[in-house]
Amino acid sequence: MKKKLVLLDGNSLFNRAFFALPLLMNKKGFYTNAIYGFATMANNIIESQKPDYMAVAFDLKAPTFRHKETADYKAGRKAMPEELVMQVEPLKKMVDAMGITRAEFEGYEADDIIGTLSKYGEDKGLEVIIVTGDKDALQLASENTRVLITKKGFSETEDFDAQAVFEKYGLTPHEFIDLKALMGDKSDNIKGVAGIGEKTGIKLLQEYSSVENIYKNIENIKGSVKAKLEKDKESAFLSKKLATIVRDMPIIVDLEELSFDGVHGDELAEIYREFEFTSLLNKLSRDLSQKPATANEVPAQPAGHQEAPENQAKTGGSKAKAYEESEIKIEIREGFQMEAGEVKNKEIFLLADIEKSPKGQAYIINKVYLLIGDVLHIVSEPDILSLKALLEDESVSLRGHDLKTIYKAFLSYKIDIKNLYFDTELAEYVIDSNSGKYSIEDINNKYGFGIYENLEAILGKGKAKIPSALADGDRLTSYYKNALITIKKATEIMEQTLEKEDLEFVFFSIEMPLIKVLAGMELEGFSLDRDLLKDLSEEFGQKIKELEQNIHALAGEAFNINSPKQLGVILFEKLGLPTGKKTKTGYSTNIEVLEFLSDKHPIIGEIMDYRQLTKLKSTYIDGLESIMDKETDKVYTTFIQTTT
Repeated sequence: MKKKLVLLDGNSLFNRAFFALPLLMNKKGFYTNAIYGFATMANNIIESQKPDYMAVAFDLKAPTFRHKETADYKAGRKAMPEELVMQVEPLKKMVDAMGITRAEFEGYEADDIIGTLSKYGEDKGLEVIIVTGDKDALQLASENTRVLITKKGFSETEDFDAQAVFEKYGLTPHEFIDLKALMGDKSDNIKGVAGIGEKTGIKLLQEYSSVENIYKNIENIKGSVKAKLEKDKESAFLSKKLATIVRDMPIIVDLEELSFDGVHGDELAEIYREFEFTSLLNKLSRDLSQKPATANEVPAQPAGHQEAPENQAKTGGSKAKAYEESEIKIEIREGFQMEAGEVKNKEIFLLADIEKSPKGQAYIINKVYLLIGDVLHIVSEPDILSLKALLEDESVSLRGHDLKTIYKAFLSYKIDIKNLYFDTELAEYVIDSNSGKYSIEDINNKYGFGIYENLEAILGKGKAKIPSALADGDRLTSYYKNALITIKKATEIMEQTLEKEDLEFVFFSIEMPLIKVLAGMELEGFSLDRDLLKDLSEEFGQKIKELEQNIHALAGEAFNINSPKQLGVILFEKLGLPTGKKTKTGYSTNIEVLEFLSDKHPIIGEIMDYRQLTKLKSTYIDGLESIMDKETDKVYTTFIQTTT
């Protein structure tokens, strides 16, 4: 299989991203939409193409040889918006951190760099992929070079090799240069031949192949086309020179300089963090978690690990394993036999591996992870009751993440945690209620604590998700250990932020106490009368059936009332009621349209009643009955505290 060289047209893609996305800015007021769009597109290209070599070409401000040929070249082009100008240098810094070779050369444009590198790649036997929003690059397509033209903003591309260019335009890639020479290009102020458009240009080139041949056979061309060609002959040849992408720039290319070995994780994470690209940061974290980890992460079984001395009094005979890290030393012990008094005035960080029972209400705690000082206690499900005295001691304050779920889970074991002191999920919500990013992973990435394997990578997701009991125990332990380190570090920063921004009252006096209130409501559930719901369902069903019969009678035929398309035909074609324009999907029959028509025909009132009753029946009668617990006749809700 051939190795692959991917070439990006930096300026084209950067501009396209800027105009395709709304103006975005970070909290410092710095515009970021073009950088974000470019990063998203570059990531997609890397994932889909898996390049061995990669480069992005940029224009420089210095004039090119084309400007020296004619002062009019690109004259009149609008200046780059200031909101875009400020993003140029940060973008280039990001490109470097993405591990992509950046190519710039005075006197030439990005197109020329791409043209030269693509020829170099072809000569080296590589498969070449060019990504751009500029159709000029189609002249570079060949058997070994594909040109991906972005469309619909930048999320989709159209793929061209030499054959695809011919199939779409009826021209070879080389003839595409001559087409631009004839048509001109307003964006570049290339004049071409006035009055010759794409259709005429293609027809001429299909017959004569090139601008040169057209003028050699000018006497065979008749009428106004001949006159236009003769008038702008000089312009046609100059336009071809300007439109031709240079493929032999005076540069020495070293293939190894174009190698793509992956992103520079720490640098790129810092840039994403600066510009508040949370989704990109999370993706980067997931990608890097598959590689040898740094920062927080230490493998659960590192080579040459030392077993700490056994401590019978504290661990009940279990072995304690100590691991050295760059910032923190953690001793991992299985089991817990400390008395509550032994841990007073210590910060205790708590996480639990929790799964819902098959019925969905009770919780199963597979393991509990307690970080006390520098000791991580791992308590398995059979021994959870050993934590009762500790967790029900009012003097012991607990810190954790999503403490509502943890609180409810322990209640399943008749353990009522007394002092829920600090929830990092809620703290992040109070600090930044607009982000919507409150997971441990989000917090870890935001504050830059390092990269480690996330839970989804260990357990999978959706239908492929496996129970914790079937997962790799060492990987799970490593994840929870690192998650607790994240919570510990984040708590220190968050407490300072809450104090600085005068949010302590909101957090400690409102949000934290609310955890137990909402948990109690979730556990209690809402009682419903199953018999009444059944009676209502039958009653509404009969009324809906009567309305359906009335509507069919008024329409003069049976049809699907729930189909807007069929209803539109009945109302506006058969009954001739007034309507607005017909759309691609048919007539609109929404509530505004029906209210407008309410006095135009008796069928309208029947349809409105029909819709109201079917909505009530499906959502609030049959819908509620379907989610009721069969044993308690209750609906058990979940209250999400990190939304309005």
